[in-house]
Amino acid sequence: MPIMEQLEQVLDLIGATVQQGHDPANNYQSEHFEFSESMISAFSNSPTAQKYKSAYEMFQKARIILDQYTKSVVDTESDYDFLQPALHGYAEAYMCDNIWYDKFKPPENAPDLVDRYLIHRQDDILSDFCKHVFVNKSQHSGSEFSKFKHLQIAIRNESTES
Repeated sequence: MPIMEQLEQVLDLIGATVQQGHDPANNYQSEHFEFSESMISAFSNSPTAQKYKSAYEMFQKARIILDQYTKSVVDTESDYDFLQPALHGYAEAYMCDNIWYDKFKPPENAPDLVDRYLIHRQDDILSDFCKHVFVNKSQHSGSEFSKFKHLQIAIRNESTES
C-alpha cells in the first residue's frame, strides 16, 4: 500500500475519533459508559447530577416494571394499574433527562402495550406522552443518530436553502 494512501487512512481515523470526542451524546450513549452512584456522589450539590440520577432511577424502575409484565394483552383493570407506573415512569424520566433512554429501551412490544392501555385510559396524558416517546425514539434508534449529528444535518439543510 502506498504511503500516501496509508497517511490518508490515518488522517481519516484521527478525524473520526476527534468528531466522536466532540459529540456529547456519543459519550453517554456509548455501550462502554456505565453509570455509578459514585459519579453522582462526587457532585452531591450539583442540580445537574441530581437530575441525571433521578432520570436514571426512573428509567430503571419503569423498565423493571415492563419486564415483569408478561401478558401480551392489556384487558383488565389490574393490567392498567400495573402498567401505569411504568408508562408514567418513562414519560417523567424522559422529561427529566432523556440521556438514559437508550440504556433502558423498552421491550419491543411496549408501543403496542401503551396503545392498548390508552384505549381504556384515554385521558392519561403521561401515558400518551410515553407513547409519543416510544414511537419517536424507535424511528431514530441507535447512537448513529445523535443529537449533535441531527443538529449538523439541520444546519447544513438550512444553509443550503439560504
